[in-house]
Amino acid sequence: MIALAVAVIANQRSVQAAQASSMLAAVSNIFTRRNEPTFVHALNEIRAADFGQGCDPAAGFTGLRQPAAEYAYLVSNFFDDLGKLIAHKIIKEDVVIGTYGQAGFNAWAILKPYVEGQRVLNRSNFQIYFEHLANRVAARPPETIHKKLGLLK
Repeated sequence: MIALAVAVIANQRSVQAAQASSMLAAVSNIFTRRNEPTFVHALNEIRAADFGQGCDPAAGFTGLRQPAAEYAYLVSNFFDDLGKLIAHKIIKEDVVIGTYGQAGFNAWAILKPYVEGQRVLNRSNFQIYFEHLANRVAARPPETIHKKLGLLK
């Protein structure tokens, strides 16, 4: 009986170690992705004052001209994936908000009308996790997390 209990505990620890390793790989991939030149360029283009100019937000992402539509999908998918990770508690919210919160919040502010337009067209909850991330950032700005960590006074 003792041997069985030891085997169960050892198995649980093995599963936990595998999960931690998987999470570390996901986090590493996220940090790498954010620094890729294509992503940085897309985010900068979305931040530009003329993003989506002449395009009706009610037409969603599909109504954006290229390459604006490509940029919108690339950036919103990234932040939607981050939102999934925090919503499902795969990664600590503080890590995501403290690192990417302001960039995600700013991107949401620009892309929100296009996301809402796409939701109507798709009859879906398109980029719902991106919205969740933006709402979490609004509730807990990155500065709050930075202060909690002692990074800001």
